[in-house]
Amino acid sequence: MDFPRDLYLNAEDILKAKPGTPENDLAIIRNGRFGAFRHVTAKAEDFGAAVKALKAFDRTGNVGSALGHLEDTFHDLQAVTRNLINDIEAAENRYQEASIAWPEPEAPTSATKLSPLLGAKLFPFDMAADAASNEANVAEQMLTDEVTERIRRERELETAAPKPAPPRPATPQEIAAAFDRAAASYKAQR
Repeated sequence: MDFPRDLYLNAEDILKAKPGTPENDLAIIRNGRFGAFRHVTAKAEDFGAAVKALKAFDRTGNVGSALGHLEDTFHDLQAVTRNLINDIEAAENRYQEASIAWPEPEAPTSATKLSPLLGAKLFPFDMAADAASNEANVAEQMLTDEVTERIRRERELETAAPKPAPPRPATPQEIAAAFDRAAASYKAQR
């Protein structure tokens, strides 16, 4: 399936899935999506700064002290990136499901008329028409069930999947312990 331009940032998935969504609601969704992009960008810049800081720490022999910060920054970047990826995939799924062309219901055929007196079929070929009609109904029901299941799973993922908590900041004792380990490692190398 080809997705439209700006599917995610312009909330095209919402427009397709829920036509007539108020413009205020769309603006809120769009702002939230731009915010998610900005959040990932900011965390990526933080990670880049943490990597650059390793060089300065290494010059003084304290590169080990910066590793905890680097690791925490990397985990923050992973968490916000994962949330953005999941949100974009949900938007694509929403657009795909809204784009499914549902078959038009078929009008009853004249061959399946019931006898008003007996409630029985008038002609033997009515049974073949019923079988074909039943197969079409089963196929339509299977398609409907599959789409309904996809929508249910998507809603469960949106509501039930908790976003990972950010790592807790290091305590002064943990920072001092990391510094002591780095200093001991440095002294052992001399």
